[in-house]
Amino acid sequence: KQKIRLGVFVFAEYFPDESGQDASSLSAYLDGWEATLRAPASTKAKYVSAAKFWRGHIGSKPLSALKPSDIRKALADRADLAGKTVNDYVSVLRLALQAAVDDRLIQQNPAAAIEATQAQARPADPFTTEEAEAIIAKLRERCEEDGDLAEFRFFTGLRTGELIGLRWSHIDLRRKSMTIEGGRVRGEERDSTKTGKARNVDLNSRAIAALTRQRARTQAAGDHVFLNPRTGL
Repeated sequence: KQKIRLGVFVFAEYFPDESGQDASSLSAYLDGWEATLRAPASTKAKYVSAAKFWRGHIGSKPLSALKPSDIRKALADRADLAGKTVNDYVSVLRLALQAAVDDRLIQQNPAAAIEATQAQARPADPFTTEEAEAIIAKLRERCEEDGDLAEFRFFTGLRTGELIGLRWSHIDLRRKSMTIEGGRVRGEERDSTKTGKARNVDLNSRAIAALTRQRARTQAAGDHVFLNPRTGL
């Protein structure tokens, strides 16, 4: 009663899950937290991956007893992880535990005390023109459509999701340009780009040549420019 009065009562500490699993553990809490996620498929996949890491290292810890030192030790045990991966994992745990604070399951967020790791981005190493042509030719040997998709991507610079989600209605061959305003990620259509801004992209002769060949394959079949030639989707 005193804990209830102070607002620190945790139901699961007194009434564990009937399945026998400790409902107050971090692992059990993350199970429930995942079920409430509302995010694009690609973002949710990153959250699930991070939660899997924490379950494997400190999942058995009671949620109410979790300390910053537990988190630091779990990260120290995986010294092979890249700095960006560490920051991503900690960010997800911090987000999940903040929800526990908001629900008054715990009083403080132990992940809030974890310092960000310095993550140095590697310098860009783009393909040379010769390498790009070799890749296009090799893919075309396997499948003409694969070759055209690679050629179009090299000469437009579209992101993967933008390329997969590209529609004929976005292309203006007369003006030799296209509008990028969304994409498709993990089978989910998105109505915005990664940056949240639509943009126009000019089409050079190589991109137009690839589109011209692709028109005969997909323009009459549906709205998407590029389909998987093996599944038709």
